[in-house]
Amino acid sequence: MHCLDTRSGNIGSVSERRALFSIVKPPRPRRVLLIEDDHDVRRVIALALRRTAIEVVEAETAEQARRVFAAADIDAVVTDIALPGDMNGMMLGEWLRICFGEVPVIYITGLIGWDLPALPRPDRSTMVVYKPFGARAIVDAVTALLRRTHGCFDLKSDARAL
Repeated sequence: MHCLDTRSGNIGSVSERRALFSIVKPPRPRRVLLIEDDHDVRRVIALALRRTAIEVVEAETAEQARRVFAAADIDAVVTDIALPGDMNGMMLGEWLRICFGEVPVIYITGLIGWDLPALPRPDRSTMVVYKPFGARAIVDAVTALLRRTHGCFDLKSDARAL
């Protein structure tokens, strides 16, 4: 069986065309590690990001996140600051930078005043989003961070409905 190349008018075999398309692979979707101990909050954030074609890997604690990050190809991290266990979100972000270099991190928090630890100095790869926030706000923050750190990034059309 042969296929017609509509641009050049050339005909090539199906196997030749398959070989050509197997070499040129589309880029994989961006992958975000989401660390949030509140199941309902984590579910809402994950759903919003997935609706924009962002892959989401979930963790409840910093310890789980460390194992996942080391084993997966993660483009950015969204972490709550207040996490159970020996390591909070701020400590996790610092650990990621020490071990893996410039890792894009969005810190999310509902802490205010005296309860809020010293936040990292804002830079190209760090953002803070305060709770409560809507789905659109977190999607906008993640996509802005991915654009700054990874270049062009287009949202899937479902994101406009958030």
